[in-house]
Amino acid sequence: MKKIQKKKNSNYRKVFIIGIIIVLGVLSIGCAIYTGIFLPWKDVYFKIEENRVTYDEINYQVYLAAKTLNAPLPDLSSTNPQVLASSRAVLQLAYVYAMSDAILYNKAVEAHLTVSNEEVEAYINNLKKSISSELNYKTERMEDFLNSIGVRKNKLETIVHKKLLAEKEKDRLTENIIVTREEVYSFYNEFSNAYVKNEKEKDTYLKENYAKVESDALKNKKEHYVMSTLRNTLIKDEIQKIEIDNPYKKLMRFWYGTFLGTEIPEIYKAKTPQDLLQ
Repeated sequence: MKKIQKKKNSNYRKVFIIGIIIVLGVLSIGCAIYTGIFLPWKDVYFKIEENRVTYDEINYQVYLAAKTLNAPLPDLSSTNPQVLASSRAVLQLAYVYAMSDAILYNKAVEAHLTVSNEEVEAYINNLKKSISSELNYKTERMEDFLNSIGVRKNKLETIVHKKLLAEKEKDRLTENIIVTREEVYSFYNEFSNAYVKNEKEKDTYLKENYAKVESDALKNKKEHYVMSTLRNTLIKDEIQKIEIDNPYKKLMRFWYGTFLGTEIPEIYKAKTPQDLLQ
């Protein structure tokens, strides 16, 4: 009788151990699948071809868009119609920046353009000086500023590297743009107050500093072309390649919508480029 009991206990232990092994095996496979397939997409907001654009990149583009429009960072929780309108304008411009920069970056990689570590460091140093001047906190740490705009410090160099590559491609695509003498004069007449305060010195200043004014006029013409034509054209031509979705978002939609049966958070909802740009 004792032998039978011992045999039963031994069988139970074997079944228990096998069960534990199976459970651990399933968990290990699940973790491997999650780590290998889903986790690498957690920080990705959208992709275009092999270029994965992260939430950090989007947040930095939002900061740049707010600067361009001289507006505060978006606040979609506000009940103020003016704040909401401003927020949507900033976000829409940020998406234009992000999508067109992603396309420019891809083209720069195809053209084998490069960015040096020194160029990245120079950009970051200029950023530090800029935010210190704008926000009047010279002793504030860079990390605090980055936290305030939703960018992780360890992602900044990658963001800047991709941004500078996109800028180089933008310069390459606009290198044939020129300004005529008439355009230089027209530009100077419109913005002369930025160069000289005394109206009597206006003509003299232009004669002595024509090269600088010409350079500024050319830069202004190129930037106008980039904003009014180039960025929109790039997005229009490549929009079918832009995917505002990824395996991690799909997993989270399944988790919330199917498994839990709750409202899917906005961050995980499937969107199209048109949704962001309208």
